[in-house]
Order: sequence, then structure tokens, then C-alpha cells
Amino acid sequence: MNYFMRFDCWGGNHPIINMQLEKAILNSIGLELNIYSYKQQYEAVSLLKSVNNVLDYNVHIRKSGELGFYFSDDIPERNRKYVESAIEFLTGTSGTGYIVHDETDPYLTTLSDSRLNSYINALKLIEPYLKNLNNNLYIEFSNTLEINYYLKLIRQISHTNMEHIGSCIDIGHVYYFYRVKQGYTKNESIEKLKQFIVDVKNTGVPVYYHVHDCDPYNPHPWYGVADHKCIGDGEIGIDGFRRIIPLLENENLNLEILPVSNYHDAILTESETQKLIAYAKKHNLDAEKQIRDGKIIKQTLDDIVKSRNILDSLVKEKR
Repeated sequence: MNYFMRFDCWGGNHPIINMQLEKAILNSIGLELNIYSYKQQYEAVSLLKSVNNVLDYNVHIRKSGELGFYFSDDIPERNRKYVESAIEFLTGTSGTGYIVHDETDPYLTTLSDSRLNSYINALKLIEPYLKNLNNNLYIEFSNTLEINYYLKLIRQISHTNMEHIGSCIDIGHVYYFYRVKQGYTKNESIEKLKQFIVDVKNTGVPVYYHVHDCDPYNPHPWYGVADHKCIGDGEIGIDGFRRIIPLLENENLNLEILPVSNYHDAILTESETQKLIAYAKKHNLDAEKQIRDGKIIKQTLDDIVKSRNILDSLVKEKR
């Protein structure tokens, strides 16, 4: 399996950026950059020139005031602006792939025929630029659209023979949809998740994965979401991933784990501590907060590697 990890751009030459890069290089894990603005895009492009030949990386275009591409908008003038903005962003950023949520306007759970046609037509305009870049755009199931409408969208993409538009299957999001929104049991939800993966793969579109555990009834204390946990720390659990792993083998997986709250036992090296203190002093920041943030990211990076090791061990078990 080819692994990526969530990578947050903290701006400038922050020591936490270097901690992430060093961990990724040491463990041969690619990066998935979370980009919320054109400023972050510029910073990321500059930063990654130094690792372009060392690490693969994808770009997760996050919804924000600047970056919100509602391809389903069936008002032609607005749709055209979204397409133009998306093309501007894509052609200004390198990487091996791009990820966008399956966002609709305004957050609809269904797609009318008109909105589906608008979505497909927008993607048709973007496809030639992706072909020229030799990159893919992956549309992520984000729990906004109902799953049957998401599958309808992916199947329509397949029917139009767009080679560079695909699906991002988010394991935690799909599990949450079946477990909470449709009320299935844990075991039923895992089986539904497996069938969803099969259904998407059968369309023949390129597929990329966000992989993390999900605990629907114990949300993250800071972010309020039920998923994006270290594998084994949620309800899917190691046994659940043991059932899923045959479908993930040899795929591109992003270990999309949010900064963890159980960071208190994380141990920074003397060098890491001094760099954080020096950064705080230089930028007139709270040194204790910088050290706290350093511990959070250190523990999060350890959980990412732990998740990778768990998945690798499950593949070996299967063999």
C-alpha cells in the first residue's frame, strides 16, 4: 500500500512543519496538504520545492471563503466562476492528485437532474487541465450527499470516460453514514462499507482513500467529529479493519488523523523543544503554547505511524 498523511501548513518555517516533514521522510509516507487559502497554496508550493523529489504529495482543497467549488450549482454564471477558480488553483499547484469534498450548493443532500448535469459539465471543463498536468481530481464522500446520490455521480463520471476524475472513499465518513444516519449495527455498517468500496471500484474511476477509525458516540473533544481517529481507537477497530483490508491492499491511502488530545505523555527531543522556544521568542509568541502544539503534533505523528503499522500487519496476516 502507498501511504500518505495529513499535513497542515502552519505558515513560514515553523518547527512543526519540519517535524511533519522529517516524520514523513523517515517513514516513507507521502503528504496530503490541507489548503484553505491562496496564501497557504503559495506557502505550500514554496515549501515543497525542497521535498519534491523525496515525497509524493496530494492537495486537499478545503472549503473556505476563498476555496469553495460548488460544481452542482445550476446557475450557469456562478458555475462558470467555480470552474474558473478551480482551474486557477489546480494549475498553480503541483502534486500527484487533488481532493475536494462532494459539496453542493447550498449543502443539499440530493442531486436533481439539473444539478447532476451541472456537476458533470463542470468536471468535463476541468478534465483537460488535469490531463495536461497528468494528475487526478478525487471527489470525496463527505457525508453531505446521501450515498445513493454520490454513487450516481461517480457512475455518471465513469460513463463520460473522464480518465482523471475519480472518487475519494473516506472510510470514517462512509461508516458514520451507515452507522448513525441509517441506523445499522456495527457489523452491518462494516458490511455496507465494504459493499460501497466494491461499488465504487466497479465503476472503473480512479480511487483514493482517506483511512481512519470512527467512534460515532465519542466525538473528538476539540473538533466535534466522530472520526479521524487512530486505527484501533474507534468503533470500527482492528477487527473491523481486518475485514476491510483485502479491499485496501495495493491502494493509495491517506492516514487522515486529526491532531490528538491525548498528547500529555508525548516527549519532545531537546532539539525540538529548543527550536519551538526559539521560534516563540523570535515571533513574540507564548513558548508554552508552542511546546504544547509540538507535543500534540508529535503524538499525532506517532499515531499515524502506528495506524500504518497496524494496516501493514493486517495485510501480512491475510497472506
